[in-house]
Amino acid sequence: MTYQEENNKLVESFFEHSFGKGYRNPEAKECENFQSLEIFFNNKCNLSCKYCYLQRFDEGLYPKDLQDGEKLIKNLQLFLDWMDTKDYVPKHVELFSGEVFIQEAGWKAIDTILNHYENKKRKPEFLIVPTNFTFIL
Repeated sequence: MTYQEENNKLVESFFEHSFGKGYRNPEAKECENFQSLEIFFNNKCNLSCKYCYLQRFDEGLYPKDLQDGEKLIKNLQLFLDWMDTKDYVPKHVELFSGEVFIQEAGWKAIDTILNHYENKKRKPEFLIVPTNFTFIL
């Protein structure tokens, strides 16, 4: 077995044991802590808050070469498609980043998630997007 095959098995095993039951059965009370999907998209933000760990640990969390918007959207779609193959449907999808609404890729990520679940029988109850609300200004 190759290194990549071992890694793939490890990730699938982790997801199955941690989230499988909760993603397949949203009524399972013993799985309440494992029913949401948190997606950390990137760290792009229009503020530089001193307390923000996304800003403080910028390069370690989000290396610049991995922050290409199109690559992020492609990987998001691949991940959502993979979840379909496992019949995983999170109760909530939470899209975190520095600030989603100041970047074109953030809007595309929202569209990608909404379009992915649009015609599905089972879908998340909520798409949660934390924001600093500076887009209102």
